[in-house]
Amino acid sequence: MRGGGFHIRRRAFKVQAMVRPTLLSGLALAALSAGCQHPAWAAQANAETDFVQARSAVAAIAAGQVTCSYPGDSVVRFIGESGPSLTACVERFAGRSGMTLILSSPGGDAADAIRAAELMTGRGWTVIVRGMCSSSCANYLLPVAARIEVEPYSAVLLHGAPYDEEGVYQWFLPGVLERQRAANPNVSDAMIDQARRFTREQARLLVERHKAFAGQRTVDSGWYDLSAFPQPEGGFGGRAFAIVDPDFLRSSLPNLEIGRFWFPTSAAERDALAEVIEGTRIIYRAGYEPAG
Repeated sequence: MRGGGFHIRRRAFKVQAMVRPTLLSGLALAALSAGCQHPAWAAQANAETDFVQARSAVAAIAAGQVTCSYPGDSVVRFIGESGPSLTACVERFAGRSGMTLILSSPGGDAADAIRAAELMTGRGWTVIVRGMCSSSCANYLLPVAARIEVEPYSAVLLHGAPYDEEGVYQWFLPGVLERQRAANPNVSDAMIDQARRFTREQARLLVERHKAFAGQRTVDSGWYDLSAFPQPEGGFGGRAFAIVDPDFLRSSLPNLEIGRFWFPTSAAERDALAEVIEGTRIIYRAGYEPAG
């Protein structure tokens, strides 16, 4: 069963649409092409490259892409939902220590994310977030990493965890019943009751798996209950996500080494991130909202 997903508009992206003209002027491009290395132009060029890279990663997710590749001897690149493909990708190098996992994931199946996390546990892996690491990706893969980096215009996003059996049951039941009716419009009451019992049992198992995972690791409860964040109307989930700032990460996962960690601090950076992760309501902790 899914531990919550990430809503992204599934549409085709063209390279031209990914380029924000406000980031890099034609003059800067011309100067760089001519070999000029003015620091301001170089910084603009880097920002443009970072933005396009993050946007491209999210666009790949939106297109349903699932990719596991090995761009270097100790580097694994994964794009896609947390599911069997993620587990298989991690499993190939599960016996090796010191690997780097470059990750772009909206989350997905919590049980699969936990399985992948268990394979990484104790191996000293570095996780680099490109574009996003959301939902079950953040809930389970980051707590077992030795080090984390968040690339520019990328974010770690949370919407809570399956620690309440009744809440998980109520969250999943409508989708289960909808799929059941779509498959069989004349579904009987007995079949509906069976689907309810199945969903409740799956909710119970998922909550048990989550509690076992969290209980074996040094993870502050706030990482999962999001009590440090303003509560959005309707709660977290759906399109509302809490964005992780470096201080919150440090207090929630004290054993995790934090490397380069991009976090929006200005209105321009906030707006750029909103372009990368479209259709999402991002909730900041009080005092950590971007200026402006």
